Amino acid sequence: MYISNELQQIKCDLQKMQAEIDKLKFHRSTLVTWIGHIIEGDKTSPSIYEASILFDLSKQELRQIMECINHYDGNLELFKTRVSPICDEGIFFIVEGIQNSCSGQLFVNAQKILADYELQKQGKQENEKPN
Repeated sequence: MYISNELQQIKCDLQKMQAEIDKLKFHRSTLVTWIGHIIEGDKTSPSIYEASILFDLSKQELRQIMECINHYDGNLELFKTRVSPICDEGIFFIVEGIQNSCSGQLFVNAQKILADYELQKQGKQENEKPN
């Protein structure tokens, strides 16, 4: 039984290492693309490439965030709840990067999310102003 537990732990460790290797491969190609855009003068700020590297997102995590954006229904709190297990920090930077790098419905929904976020920030600032 002791050997079985050790083998299970080794298997788990190998899976974690493989996931990190896959993430590094994704970051390498993303970084090369981002540098290419900078050199060509096509850099929009922020870009999806920049966001995925800065927040250490895997390809799967980025897809999950894009899926949440695609299914945005106007409820900002629900959106934040859906993406928080994937990436809690900097989500609106990532959404802006996706907006700057994509088109179609993904672009439209990212734009809506950012507009709703700005409205929410303005509302909080109004409530914090002294009378």
